[in-house]
Amino acid sequence: MGDLRFEGKVSRWGLSLYGQTLIWFFINIALVLSVLWLVLRFQFGVSVEDVFREELSSRVEPRAELITAQLRGNPRSEWDAILERKSKEIGLQLSVLTVYGEWISEEGLSEKFIAEAEANFVINTPNTI
Repeated sequence: MGDLRFEGKVSRWGLSLYGQTLIWFFINIALVLSVLWLVLRFQFGVSVEDVFREELSSRVEPRAELITAQLRGNPRSEWDAILERKSKEIGLQLSVLTVYGEWISEEGLSEKFIAEAEANFVINTPNTI
């Protein structure tokens, strides 16, 4: 009989046994994640965005309520300063769009964002009340 020792032979794809095992491992992980996504999406109607949105909303909503309370407690002339101070504290640009289409602290927002926000969120114009 011949010698049965493994001499570091490489498969026909140029990968060692370790490389092949590693590739199959990641293929299996991708397959399991795909099946999990399909089950969540079609069985329960949950998307990946919903999962992250839920996690983020628990952190964002309390801060938004705090900022809203500060804005309500101050005259509108001071809102720019409050939004600027809070923007620096949390590292995000904060702006307010009223239901009348009035922007407060809109500097730095893209024209596309402003147009989409106004199209989706402006409810009343001052003349219709």
